[in-house]
Order: sequence, then structure tokens, then C-alpha cells
Amino acid sequence: MNKAYLALIIISATALIISLSLLSLIDSGIKIDRNLNTITSDGVIISFNLYKPFNGSNATVILGHGISSNKESLDSLAVELARAGFNTNINNNYSITIRKII
Repeated sequence: MNKAYLALIIISATALIISLSLLSLIDSGIKIDRNLNTITSDGVIISFNLYKPFNGSNATVILGHGISSNKESLDSLAVELARAGFNTNINNNYSITIRKII
């Protein structure tokens, strides 16, 4: 097998994996706002992603990830919750945890 053929196979496989992972995020029934920030009254910056169904639901689910992960690790769950009609907020809550410990 020559190097050009092997490179083509690797590029094709990589493109397929990326396409399949992004496919779950493309949905005309939801709106995704990424990398939003808010500041609490005591100055803590909270970064979050917001997933909203187009049906204008008021029901909201707030998700927090584990310490060895980030808000993007819960994307697929948030997309499914938004498809089911829930506003979904995933925040990076490690800054809150660290501030409480200190």
C-alpha cells in the first residue's frame, strides 16, 4: 500500500468521524448559544452553553459536569433534552467549587 493511498484512507476516516459527531448537533428544532458568560454578585464568572427548543418552553434543566470534564462533554445530552422541549443550561462550575474551597 503506497503512502498516498494510506493518507487518503486516514483523511477519509477522520472526516467521517468528525461529520458523525457534528451531526447530532445539527437540528432545526433547537437553538444553541455557546460560550455565554455571566458574573455573580460576588464576582464569580460562570461560563455556560444554552440549548433552547423553538417551541418557547419555560421548563429548564441545569446540568453540571464532573471535575475531570467540561461543559462540552454533555452536548449530546443537552441536545436531546432540548429536542424533548426543555431549555438546557450546561455550566462550567469548577470556578464556583474552587472559590468555595478557598
